[in-house]
Amino acid sequence: MRGLIRQMPLLMVLGINVPAHAAEIKTSSTISHVTVFPRGASVTRMATLDLPAGDTVLTFAGLPNDLDPTTLQVAGSGSGRLAIGAVDIAMAATQAPLQSTDLSKRIKALQDQRDGQQVVIDTLSAKWQMMLDYAKTSPAKLTLDNKPLDISQWGVAFDSLAAGLAKTGDELRLAKAKGKEIDDAINSLTQPKYVTAPLDRLSRSVQVHVTAAEAGEAQITVTYLVADAGWQAVYEARLASAAPAHVSFVRRAIVSQTSGEDWQDVPLGVSSVSHFGATQPPQLATQIVDFPSEPIVMPMRAATKNLAVAKDARIAAPRADFQAAQLDQASVSAGNYQVDYTVQGKANVPGNGTSGTFVLMQDDASVSLSAKVTPAINLDSYLSASMVNHSGAAILPGQVNLYRDGVFVGHASVPVTPAGEPLVLGFGIDPDIQVSRVPVNIKGNEISWLGQTKSETRDYETKIRNLHSFPVQVEVVDRVPVSENAAITVETLPQTAPTPSKDSQGRRGILHWQFDLAAGAEKDIRLAWRIKSPGDKQVVVHGAPGQP
Repeated sequence: MRGLIRQMPLLMVLGINVPAHAAEIKTSSTISHVTVFPRGASVTRMATLDLPAGDTVLTFAGLPNDLDPTTLQVAGSGSGRLAIGAVDIAMAATQAPLQSTDLSKRIKALQDQRDGQQVVIDTLSAKWQMMLDYAKTSPAKLTLDNKPLDISQWGVAFDSLAAGLAKTGDELRLAKAKGKEIDDAINSLTQPKYVTAPLDRLSRSVQVHVTAAEAGEAQITVTYLVADAGWQAVYEARLASAAPAHVSFVRRAIVSQTSGEDWQDVPLGVSSVSHFGATQPPQLATQIVDFPSEPIVMPMRAATKNLAVAKDARIAAPRADFQAAQLDQASVSAGNYQVDYTVQGKANVPGNGTSGTFVLMQDDASVSLSAKVTPAINLDSYLSASMVNHSGAAILPGQVNLYRDGVFVGHASVPVTPAGEPLVLGFGIDPDIQVSRVPVNIKGNEISWLGQTKSETRDYETKIRNLHSFPVQVEVVDRVPVSENAAITVETLPQTAPTPSKDSQGRRGILHWQFDLAAGAEKDIRLAWRIKSPGDKQVVVHGAPGQP
């Protein structure tokens, strides 16, 4: 693993034979650094101690159960010459056996209680057995003087005996259950903890065999990977749309781990390197050509519509004599294929899955605003802000929370954006860009003779008005039908607004108009086309596969 073993004055010897008389020292180690990856984390523990001359076994106890033994690496340095030998890993209980001073008293009290409970059990058992013996007696001999019992009283005798057996049986069952509870309590205090410890409470113990040429101070580090950890990138983008428009773009990392080992006041770093991804290209499978099966019709998902920003939202203004708090940003190191951040200060991430959020970087960048309109679908205008990533480090994939002029407008996904490349963020519907679309001319000819050509004309006018106090770049996206039949022709009419550009994604029939619209200005976009087809054929206009 890159960068885990430091270059230190030591001699690493694996698999050496350690003398049986080697001293054992249980080290008290602390976490010196943690690097969290998208999946997994690298943890480094350090122990500083005085080593005697000769052979010593250092025990690092309480390490997480899910550490990967194959990634365990040991390094060290000292005032004299050191040799690190064999490294042993064993399972151990998270908690040591109970060593309370009143343990014997608690066990004695439970044993006395158990003896008393046994008397109750023996008494009820004797009563139960006596009634069973009584039930085996002939009804003719149930009276005290051994005279036959009157047959009219047999039913009463049977009912009384049954009721007594039922009552005594219930009492005996409860008494035995109480006795078992006391037995379990005694066993829990007398048995070693590791016998009954659940798997998630187990930990690992690492023993490091060290040979020191002379007594002196030494530092030993143990580094290992844990799988139950990870981080994901989240972002916050706050747009101030008033000229000059700018965005405050904050990068954060959400870190969580369930290794059972608490990371308290540790130097923390996050890295974009993934240790669980494929390292070889995938293998291609053979493709089979066959006739398609019957299509399965799936219901269409209802379209959702973003809410417009509330223009009358009341945002509490900060006090004039207060200064805004500054964010402590992480230091960043960007390579050819990775981005590493070191969080400022010390971090705390519990080992129970509780997430911690840490600020990585904040960019305050100028942006260019643009509004995009698709009048063929709806008349809403969507505001976008384009910023260039000048941070020197790639923006990783993640979710961004979007705020426009202090108002939360929604979530979006951020793609990978290399350094120096633009990032376009959408800030929802812009009510200050008003759009209308009206048909100017929609007509078709009537077929009166055989072989006549049918003609249909569509002519629309779209009006865009900028109510902002600043200019905005506007993009209007519209479409004309595309024919895939030689008998059907589609022509764009001369009244169509000039200089439309083709679609950047190569979609046929999609047209774009881009222009700057001054504050308070209005612009008209005209689009007209004509469809010609055989008069005896019906023409159907539908969306292309994979497009709305």
